[in-house]
Amino acid sequence: MSSTALSQALLAKCGFETRDVNETTRQIRILGRVAQPRVGDVLLLVHTLKTRESQNVGWTVDISKSYFLLRGRVVYCWRLIFQSQTEFTTAVIQDICKTINGSPKSSSRELEEAPLVGARPDRNAQTANGKGAGLLGQLKIGPALTGR
Repeated sequence: MSSTALSQALLAKCGFETRDVNETTRQIRILGRVAQPRVGDVLLLVHTLKTRESQNVGWTVDISKSYFLLRGRVVYCWRLIFQSQTEFTTAVIQDICKTINGSPKSSSRELEEAPLVGARPDRNAQTANGKGAGLLGQLKIGPALTGR
């Protein structure tokens, strides 16, 4: 259950694709990659794991990046090393998975404005009598519209 459960939880939470796992009775080392748009989720996960670790729960995690050459380019992967003060029991693995699953996801940006396809550029321009649309703070209203 140990490394497979951790790998599945990491994939579901932040898109962490496990590439290599080394496992002993007291340590699990996972190497993997994360697509660029999901790095925010990883940083939130790092915060969540380190916060939980600071509560003296019987396990620690060392998180770093491992750099190497791939086809002449320098690339990196994430390295997570989980260590237990005793052997990795089902309860320890479940606590780590619960911590991973409890990590928040980064907020996504919402579309604020999009052009209306096929419309004239001045379609929403404000007319002399104040009709039209525009961004807040850019429209003239009240006395500013009439010039009084």
